[in-house]
Amino acid sequence: MKEKAEEEYALKAVEQQIMDEICPNPDKMSYEQLLQLEEEVGSVNKGLTKDNQGRRIGSGMPTYPRGEKGGSNKGEMHLDGLCWMLFYSQMLDNIGEYLGVEGTERFSEDHDKYLEAMNKYHLDANSKLYYDVVSYDSETDTVVHSQHFGLVSLFPLIMMHIRTDAVPLAATLRRMKNSLVTERGLASLAKTDRLYSSSSQWLGGVNIGTTFLVLNALKHYGTSEGSQRILAQELFDTIRANTIDTINKEFRQLAFIYEWYDSKTGKGYGAHPSTGSSSLALYILAAEPFYSSSPKTPSSD
Repeated sequence: MKEKAEEEYALKAVEQQIMDEICPNPDKMSYEQLLQLEEEVGSVNKGLTKDNQGRRIGSGMPTYPRGEKGGSNKGEMHLDGLCWMLFYSQMLDNIGEYLGVEGTERFSEDHDKYLEAMNKYHLDANSKLYYDVVSYDSETDTVVHSQHFGLVSLFPLIMMHIRTDAVPLAATLRRMKNSLVTERGLASLAKTDRLYSSSSQWLGGVNIGTTFLVLNALKHYGTSEGSQRILAQELFDTIRANTIDTINKEFRQLAFIYEWYDSKTGKGYGAHPSTGSSSLALYILAAEPFYSSSPKTPSSD
């Protein structure tokens, strides 16, 4: 009886090995193996137009500039997508630990793997800023980073994946202050970017949802010990005050809270009334500032 059971177990193991070779299981692949699989399989997403080939969808920001238009995008990696994976792997690990479920340690391992990938592939060694990867060569293990700085580059900060004492935190906060903060709120793309458009939601407009996420992260870094605590506090107060001012001016004229706003004029665009934006606007309004009054722009270094 025991010999028969062992024989069946061995047979199933062989069958599983064959199936793994024929149909690889992505759950068991490393980050590098997944990239290799993407190169071999290719993209089959029919939802992208020819003009939008270089802007693969990630985190619901379809017009945010990704790879360059017309490029092959081979090995393209999206920083925001990886940050969400980091966030959820940590959440699942915490839930499993709280419930006492066995086998959830894999989520902790996934988290460490994704964190390593974020710093290995997406962190620019010179600027210490995070970017999308436009292309990746698996043979030489080299990457080409996107030249666009905007909301996507803030995702490691938004998800609080950067340590409070890390150099990339200081670099990200300073670049955000200089490139994204406007008198109307937080622009989605750097004001100096060639694709910047103040009225476009993901090319320079002020989106209420992502503003909420950034403010939530700045509150965390502003209340944590670290060399960038004061700058995080100033940015929180400035972005909050400017966003409230923008929302208030449009609301007084048109009695609507919009999905996003022009980062130059403050004009509202998109869904209105927007239930999501309205609820998040109330949170922004109710959040306690660090200081009694906030400047229109953060103080200089």
